[in-house]
Amino acid sequence: MPPSQDDADMAVTSEECSLSPASKASFHILCVDDERLILQAHQAFLSDAGYTVSIASNGQEAMGLFSPGRFDIILLDLRMPGMNGLEVLSAIKERDPEVPVIVVSGTGSIQDVIEALRLGAWDFLTKPVEDLALLEHTIIKCLERSRLLLENRRYRENLEALVQARTQSLQLANQQLQAEIVERLSAEEALKGSLLEKEVLLKEVHHRVKNNLQIISSLLSLQAVKTEDHASSVALHESQNRVRTMALVHEKLYRSKYLASIDFAEYLRDLATFLMQSYSQIDHNVSLRLNCQPLALAVDTAIPCGLLVNELIANCLKHAYPPHAEGILEILLSQEDGMATLTIRDNGKGLPLGINLDDGETLGLQLVSHLTRQLGGSISAESNGGTTFILRFPVKDENRKL
Repeated sequence: MPPSQDDADMAVTSEECSLSPASKASFHILCVDDERLILQAHQAFLSDAGYTVSIASNGQEAMGLFSPGRFDIILLDLRMPGMNGLEVLSAIKERDPEVPVIVVSGTGSIQDVIEALRLGAWDFLTKPVEDLALLEHTIIKCLERSRLLLENRRYRENLEALVQARTQSLQLANQQLQAEIVERLSAEEALKGSLLEKEVLLKEVHHRVKNNLQIISSLLSLQAVKTEDHASSVALHESQNRVRTMALVHEKLYRSKYLASIDFAEYLRDLATFLMQSYSQIDHNVSLRLNCQPLALAVDTAIPCGLLVNELIANCLKHAYPPHAEGILEILLSQEDGMATLTIRDNGKGLPLGINLDDGETLGLQLVSHLTRQLGGSISAESNGGTTFILRFPVKDENRKL
């Protein structure tokens, strides 16, 4: 199979991981992991590469070794007994906010990844890292970024001192005013460059999360193919669709010029089209109709809402129509007075009598109930000539027009 563009983006060359042996020895790295084999592998690789390496097998040991300014890079696992990685990260950032921390963890929870980045982690790698050259490549990138941030801070400090000195001298020499204006403009350009750098780094985060979710989706697909039990294969296929639903949010954020939110109407169109194709093997002919107003949603709202839509559409395509039937699936989205209304309607055979969304027996209905509470909203179901689900949830003003 030829390599994908995502694989090409992740490729690491030996030229990209080049530091002189003398400069490597000056960098002190702390590796924190409760898995001894991985800890020893990272220590051996980085020591052979020329770095100075210290190790800790748990969070308490790591905090005992840590002091501000002692380490240039920290490699941190998240899942550890006792003091977990997120607690260690929070404590480290409280004592030394500028130290680069790279999370190297086997956790598959997107919430853990987002929380680690929110607490100040600089990058995230999934362990075991099969190509340790990628680990060194990430370390070098963080060291370079740290150097640039240090230079930028010193530059700002020096610039501020210079501005103050020039301001005092302006009282005596008005002719220096033009030079001061030029330097202020230079400082403004430096600030714009810093903001642009943050946007680029955030896009890279969404790209990496999307890539990792796609890997998980591919693994679930392979497992479903190799599973002989039909029920297990169906469950894996449904889990793959849920992972793809989350990955689509990060793909939209990565490709958008707006990093704070996505157009959920456009997302719904792509998600519904994907699900129609995913369940195309079912023997019925269902047409899709969408009437969705533009709506900006942040990632913490878009992901649970997308997962909820995934469950409702999948339920319709699997259960609403008998074999060889034709039908229509409608999706409507609107917003008014800070509340979004999402309607998913089919003209199938309707819900079974006595079903209660709050006490759903299937995983799908349990997820619908849980995700509705997570959104702080409400959902109702009507069965009259088909099934209609109506979800209402509050939305925040994203301060931009779509």
